Amino acid sequence: MNKTSSLLLFVLTILVTPAMANSGCPDGYWKVDGTDAIYLAGRSDITVPPKEDTWNFLLRHAYSFTDEVQETHPVSMQVTEGIAVRALVPADGGVDYFNYPSDNFFPPDGNSPLYVSTLDAIDGISGYKGPEGALAGVFLNDNVPDTGPAPATLDFSSSGLGTDFTGLSPDLGQVFFIGDGFTSSAVVQTFIAPTGATRLFLGIPDGFGFDGHPGAYDDNDGYFCIDLNDQIYVNIDIKPGSFPNSINLCSNGVVPVAIFSSSDFDVTIVDTDTLRLADVDVKMVGKSGRQLCSYEDANLDGLTDLVCHFDTVGLSLAGGDTSAKIIGETIDGIPIEGEDSVNIVKDGCP
Repeated sequence: MNKTSSLLLFVLTILVTPAMANSGCPDGYWKVDGTDAIYLAGRSDITVPPKEDTWNFLLRHAYSFTDEVQETHPVSMQVTEGIAVRALVPADGGVDYFNYPSDNFFPPDGNSPLYVSTLDAIDGISGYKGPEGALAGVFLNDNVPDTGPAPATLDFSSSGLGTDFTGLSPDLGQVFFIGDGFTSSAVVQTFIAPTGATRLFLGIPDGFGFDGHPGAYDDNDGYFCIDLNDQIYVNIDIKPGSFPNSINLCSNGVVPVAIFSSSDFDVTIVDTDTLRLADVDVKMVGKSGRQLCSYEDANLDGLTDLVCHFDTVGLSLAGGDTSAKIIGETIDGIPIEGEDSVNIVKDGCP
């Protein structure tokens, strides 16, 4: 046996397509095998030895058995700092962590929260403390995490952060609990990529008895399946300078939307041709059909922001709506989405 803010959050959404075989999982899902050791994340310097060999980097059983397997490097996806990763639907699948096929498969949330795994750090990757055998992740930069000191271990036990958080901002190299990607009340969980992050790895934290030095992957069977998207949040505001953001749907006017730059986001990467507020394109003016957009410091923070205007007529809003969405793409084709509060003051126009 082993083991927030009142301003609109502007969302860059990328459907993640795995660049690896995912046999056993639906198309477009990431497959995380039970042998995908989270402590091999980013370790391109390490070649996993044959399964029959003794290995001290990740501990192995001292004897052979019928379902003996070789550890594998975990799957990864490209990210940028500030990106927020979310599961589109709850992860599923199961991993059996016991010698010989036992049909004792743990779900992505791991074993019961009553049983806590406490694993040591290795080089630049932190330890893990949380449910045994859960699906986990770690953000890294482009460097190989082959030297310490490792960042602090996050505590996902009931006496620490727990597993019912709605948002998490781990540091580079900090192993974090993902589970099925949703809280116990079915609220999607958000994982924010830290400064300098370029990669997210998905894998398994494991060890003998789920404690101590990581290892004991050589008897793991099964896999988890998860469908992810990633997003970047940037503060924006509908009708900047006013609150509530009142909209008269019978008006022939326009609705301005300010998209704010920050230290992590430059509004000049937004393709204004693709912006749509509640299904309405950016307003065009003049004989040349110029977009009614401007670059200005809308919030007086010294950074250049983007303000675009949209015709009120045609907005897909109705009385009782309390928010409106803006969608579009960056100049590199990355989808964007955002949402802010609105106050509909007149509907049912003659």
